[in-house]
Amino acid sequence: MVSEISELRKRCANLDSFRYENEVLSRCLARAELMHRRTAEHLREERRRRRIAECANSELHRQLRAWYGGETVTSLFDTPAHYRGDGHVTCCRAMESAQSQSKVVEPTQMAFYWWACSFKYVWRMWSKADPVADGNKAIDCLRKCMEEVADG
Repeated sequence: MVSEISELRKRCANLDSFRYENEVLSRCLARAELMHRRTAEHLREERRRRRIAECANSELHRQLRAWYGGETVTSLFDTPAHYRGDGHVTCCRAMESAQSQSKVVEPTQMAFYWWACSFKYVWRMWSKADPVADGNKAIDCLRKCMEEVADG
């Protein structure tokens, strides 16, 4: 009889823990489902907001392409303000123009790299907080460029 009671107690304890686990599990599932619904609602709202922004953006891009003569303008939005210049002549365009001129001496790749770095520092010198630091960096890059030219 004692063994039967202890066996019954064990079964009841298992039933109680099972009931508790089911209750906790159902609460967790309900909470997960609620979070899933909220996340899905948030994602739907975010997608809707982005579609509206993309429509406005595509109209802006169309107008800018018309203004710049059909040229793609995504690079203008990717370019930091201190390299943008007036919006038409950017640092990148100025470097490309300077690089494409006829050369008496063909620079090595490293010499051109150091020249381009110094060009960027000079270009943004007045657009940043510390023009002296950018000027010194440009001078340092030009020194390295001149060392490459002298070695090459």
